[in-house]
Order: sequence, then C-alpha cells, then structure tokens
Amino acid sequence: MAEHYFFALALPDPIKEELASICKNVKNIFPFKKWVHPADYHITLAFLGAAEKDKLANAVEIMRENLADFKAPSLEITHLDTFGKRVFWAGLTEAESLVELQRKVYITCENAQFKLEKRPFHPHITLARKWQAEQELKKEQLVSYYPSLAFLANEVVLYKTHPERTPKYEKVRIFPLSQS
Repeated sequence: MAEHYFFALALPDPIKEELASICKNVKNIFPFKKWVHPADYHITLAFLGAAEKDKLANAVEIMRENLADFKAPSLEITHLDTFGKRVFWAGLTEAESLVELQRKVYITCENAQFKLEKRPFHPHITLARKWQAEQELKKEQLVSYYPSLAFLANEVVLYKTHPERTPKYEKVRIFPLSQS
C-alpha cells in the first residue's frame, strides 16, 4: 500500500485528553464501530494522498517558507456533530485565521503540483467512524456533552498514515507557527 500524507493542525495534548474523556463518556451511548485514538486527533488542512518523494520535498520546502511568519490561530472547540452515520466529530467556532491558514496550506500544496479535493473546508476533529446501531443517532443527545475547549494551534504538521498501526499517524515534519 502506498504511503499517504496530509497536512493538519496538531492539537495540544490537554485538548486531546479532554476530547478523549468526552469520547469515553459517550462510547456506550453512541455505538460507533471505530473510535479514533486520541494521539491521532487533528484538524486536516490538506490531504495529499500518495506522494512522490520529490513532490513531497518540494511541498515541505514551500510550506516552511510560507508558514514562517504565520500567526498561530486561537481556536475553540464548541460542539459535537456527525456526518450522517459515517463520522462523529468535534466542531470549532468560526475563525477567519483558521480559514486563512487552510487556504495558505492548500495553495502551497497545489503549487507543489498536488491535486487536492475541491470540497469546501469544514474544520472538525474526527472522533469516531461507522455508526453500527439500528436506531438513528439523535443529535440532540449530543448537546449535553458539548465541550468548551480553547487553545492556541501553534503547529502545522505533515503526517504520514500507517493504517495498520494504532495510533496510525506519524509526524513527519513540524511547522511551528508564530506566537507573536
């Protein structure tokens, strides 16, 4: 299987721990088949898929230059939701700085000759996949578990996927964001 890569915002460990605690509390109520390992929580900015080494090296170099002075966005996780029965996720309040960062990462990847998905950016953190119960998930049941988790997203990471491992994402390169 070809190695797949993606750029994402890393989450601070305390935020991952809080999300893992929420998941632990809802696992028995919301029967999803696959729960994401807390070490793998992130906010995807651009999925590259299989990547040729030279194209990947080019993307890394351009990304380093383009993100050198980018200010770390201040974000807040405020709600839980689903994409139908496929994905259970944590959502964020709208932040123009996050949209701007995603746009910069996306354009950088395109400049490095990657063909990317054209779907609109919908920032979220995947928590679980594949609903496995007969009854429908009632989203109003999620409200009592809504988090309020503020954090500074201070690094973009190039991840490599290892589907056979847990956790499955390996940090290949870290791009620190400016905190001033």
